[in-house]
Amino acid sequence: MSRGGTGLTLLLAGIMAFAAPAAAAGSSFSLGYGTRLIMNGEWGSGFEGALFLGLWKQGGVHVDIDLVSKSGAFPSGDGLILDMGLWKAFGSGSSRSVAMIGFSFGEGQPTGADLNGFGMHFGFRQEFWFSKHFGIYGRALLRLWLDAKELDAVSPGIGGGASFRF
Repeated sequence: MSRGGTGLTLLLAGIMAFAAPAAAAGSSFSLGYGTRLIMNGEWGSGFEGALFLGLWKQGGVHVDIDLVSKSGAFPSGDGLILDMGLWKAFGSGSSRSVAMIGFSFGEGQPTGADLNGFGMHFGFRQEFWFSKHFGIYGRALLRLWLDAKELDAVSPGIGGGASFRF
């Protein structure tokens, strides 16, 4: 990674993690379905799951897993994308916006493709809560693959589903 990329990553991580440890923002997990640009201009879709651990006031760490089960780029599924990083929420109550930043890892070798790679991601998630423990979300994520043989260097994705607080 270049010095500029490293500096940008550290700056954005510092901004998102700035809130002093206080009352935890609450933790949640979500299950949904999404689509993302994979390779050769082709999109792949599949189920996604996310875990948001609240460590700071309105912030914490997240782990997202995207399964690539269908794609026009290769005939069969068998791909996995893992995103790990920091999140920061804005707003509260029944609606909140969440900014995410971190690192991405691609894994899988379906027929005719190589999904192995390492990169960064920047994302936005909008949550709507219908009760204290149940809501829905929509997510937009941009992955920048820094070390990938066949993945598109810039890979946007969208998804949505159900969220559960605990």
